[in-house]
Amino acid sequence: MRRPAPLGLAAVTATLVLAACGGGGSSTNSGVTAPPARGPPVTSEADGILHLDQLRAMGFRGGGIRVGVISTGVINLAAYQKANLLPADIYVSQQTVGKLDEGSWMLELLHQHAPDAVLGFCDGEDLDFGGCIKDLANNYHADVIVDDLLFSGQFYPDATASLVASLEANNDKFVFVHLAGNEQNGGYWQGPFTPVSATIGGSSRTVMDFGAASGVSSDAFQAVAVPVGKRLAFVLNWNDPPHGSGN
Repeated sequence: MRRPAPLGLAAVTATLVLAACGGGGSSTNSGVTAPPARGPPVTSEADGILHLDQLRAMGFRGGGIRVGVISTGVINLAAYQKANLLPADIYVSQQTVGKLDEGSWMLELLHQHAPDAVLGFCDGEDLDFGGCIKDLANNYHADVIVDDLLFSGQFYPDATASLVASLEANNDKFVFVHLAGNEQNGGYWQGPFTPVSATIGGSSRTVMDFGAASGVSSDAFQAVAVPVGKRLAFVLNWNDPPHGSGN
């Protein structure tokens, strides 16, 4: 895993924090009061692209929202806090800082986009992934939990699906964002399944029309150029419930 790109999960989560879940500054959720001037320097490219700067100007700064991050570590957390890039009162589950520092990077981006949100962290590799979700939801009382841990061949482990469903059923404010991040050299595409006929191996097959689903001319073959010496990995997810397709 690499450091999340500026348009990765921190930006997605910040959008949820600022728009869907949270209100204005620390003292109000109305979103109409003038925002306080405090906040860390904003270096994330996603801030302007996703109009998060405009949301903060309207007063939506994540006030009253608790965001929990599950990643691989926050070993340099104290240095970020000393440099005033992160607040001092960050919850670290079981005081386990992990072995890497990707969690610190994620927290830094979140703090830039939503400076009034309360932040928490759990090491999802050294600790059990489901245990992190339970701790952040039940003990830290997170409104939003986001992670960047990839489980090979799975959206997330089977046991996690029922755990998240239970948390969402008991708290309509709760949002779980899994693998919303992108690798530094990665990309992301989303679209509705749009069927089209194409010849595959000499037989006519019904396949995905990537072109039509993207609003352009029909294209059943999403061509990707892979540079010499490089490799390409795909992760494909449907929008059905994890491990429980309804169709």
